[in-house]
Amino acid sequence: MLNGGEVVEVSFDPARLSFAKLLQHAEDNECASKVIARTDAQLELAQAKVGARASRSDKPIAVDKDVKYYLSKSALAGLPMTELQAARVNASLKSGDWKQWLSPRQLALQERMAQKHAKDPKWSAPSAIGKPIIEAWKDLDVSLANASER
Repeated sequence: MLNGGEVVEVSFDPARLSFAKLLQHAEDNECASKVIARTDAQLELAQAKVGARASRSDKPIAVDKDVKYYLSKSALAGLPMTELQAARVNASLKSGDWKQWLSPRQLALQERMAQKHAKDPKWSAPSAIGKPIIEAWKDLDVSLANASER
């Protein structure tokens, strides 16, 4: 969050990609509804390109603590995923096909989790959000094994 709005902060190597080209790409892909420049030179370029939609700020961007909101509210919160998969699944849960972002092994594990929950509605997987995938997978294996022993 910055100035009350959601933002995406883009880090780039100006030796490989100029701010002007980055800005043009954002405009071409309709991703520049507002441009927040970090330097006076960037601000000048942004104002020339997007006019009043450009501003300058040196404030740090506040990280939303609940960045995977939909995922955290779903049964998939315990499914081990990479950070990129979790972000894609989170974005797809509300309106899209989240299964496209998972491997066949993850889909089979998700089905196993659903079957376990159907047999024992009190069982839930430990949250995997923010955990390294290998650690989350081990935690889930332990939880499933312990639940089977009951």
